[in-house]
Amino acid sequence: GVYNQWNAVQEQAGNWVGEEASAEDSLFVIWDLPNVYWASGIEPATRYLYISSVQAVDPGVQDEILADLQSEPPRWVVSSRTHEEPYAAFLSQHDYRTVQTFGSDSVGFLDVYELGN
Repeated sequence: GVYNQWNAVQEQAGNWVGEEASAEDSLFVIWDLPNVYWASGIEPATRYLYISSVQAVDPGVQDEILADLQSEPPRWVVSSRTHEEPYAAFLSQHDYRTVQTFGSDSVGFLDVYELGN
């Protein structure tokens, strides 16, 4: 079903980032896509893997996440094109560019961003 296809898209994105990344890289995944982290094998840029769940309980967590990202911007960011604010502003402030896209119209898309040099 669509759920399994969506998990496969997350794994494809994570595998691709893992292959492109170096050992010192970190990754931030916007929203709730933990399969991307697991498939990549890359250190998360923040301690929160499920952003929406945590923010529902403690809205202040968003400030903590943004502070983590600002202090050490990760090389890689993955986004599902939904729920990007305020993270879209972070991406534009730090010269991230889209380097790969996974998915389809029927399942959804994941964009992979890389920090510019």
